[in-house]
Amino acid sequence: MKTDYSIVAQLTDCCNLNCTYCYLDKARPKRNMDLKTVERLISEVHGYNDAFAHFAWVGGEPLLRSDGFLEQIIETGKACNTKGLDISHSIQTNGIELTEDRQKRLRAMGYRLGGSFDGCLDVQKKQRVNRTGQDKTETIIRNYEACRREIGLIAVLTNNLVGREIEAYENLRRLCTTARINFFAPSGGGLLAKDELLPSVENATSSFLEFYRLWKSDDSDFNLNPFSSIVRGFFTGWVKTCDYSAYSCTRLLGVDPDGGVFLCSRSTHMPETKLGNINEISLKEMIGNRVHQKIMDRYFDLKEGDCGGCNWFSICSGGCPIEAKSLSGDFNQKTYYCETKKTLFRKISEDLNDDDNVKRFLRKTKIGGN
Repeated sequence: MKTDYSIVAQLTDCCNLNCTYCYLDKARPKRNMDLKTVERLISEVHGYNDAFAHFAWVGGEPLLRSDGFLEQIIETGKACNTKGLDISHSIQTNGIELTEDRQKRLRAMGYRLGGSFDGCLDVQKKQRVNRTGQDKTETIIRNYEACRREIGLIAVLTNNLVGREIEAYENLRRLCTTARINFFAPSGGGLLAKDELLPSVENATSSFLEFYRLWKSDDSDFNLNPFSSIVRGFFTGWVKTCDYSAYSCTRLLGVDPDGGVFLCSRSTHMPETKLGNINEISLKEMIGNRVHQKIMDRYFDLKEGDCGGCNWFSICSGGCPIEAKSLSGDFNQKTYYCETKKTLFRKISEDLNDDDNVKRFLRKTKIGGN
């Protein structure tokens, strides 16, 4: 059966924040994706896929584009859906432009909403800097509160968040029902802040384990990834997120505003990860080409090399290849956070020896209807 692909597409390079850890180049051009490229991209994905089509629209800041343009995206998707695919569209925003009225309009169009918030107000202010010098943190929080928890949030684990896990967890749980803690993976402009923001392996491990402990012991409806996905992977045999599964990684493509297609939305500044341009060649011609094969080539190189014999390789795949390339210069290196992940995997494995934990995990991950 042919694999379906999901897309993370940059609607614009422009942004109203200047985040210290941004993976895009600081000196990038200020491009906007035009409607022709949108139509071509959606048409190609609908033509290639057989079951579903998911598009995540990012930036820069995607909400700097007009509602009229965003509505044209939805209408294009409807017009292209001659196969009756299961379609979804989401927007990942920094929250500044996500007013209550705009939330309602976007939901009415059919968009799911995702945002970024680094857990603690002072950490947010320090890392997610406004280009005008004005602090927009209160505006962002007010807009997220107006979502009434119907939004997914992402926080980045940097040095600034280490030791602040309880506060961050409570803030995220208050604002949404689903959140994710991402490792800081220095790339693009974020490399300039590497020395300041990259936690030591020891600090990353202690922080990650604390977030896991908080999620495990929480009886509320709050879902925190990657922990929920990882625990689910212990039951199913693999983790369905791109930084823990080479297979998932190959199925998620990044697209820049000019229509360039890349291995990842976080690698659009890396020419060596470009598969082609959607305005020039078909998606079918890109899938499986030499660049696209780099993900699985890395997987097998690690399996036979640095990760050979590792008990956890099936639920890790060596970690994020873009992070490895950015930090080491070598696409085929394993993740900087290898020991952090191994420690977490061992802890989960130990916890699964307890029947009460098994029942709790089945309920929290909603496996088998629990």
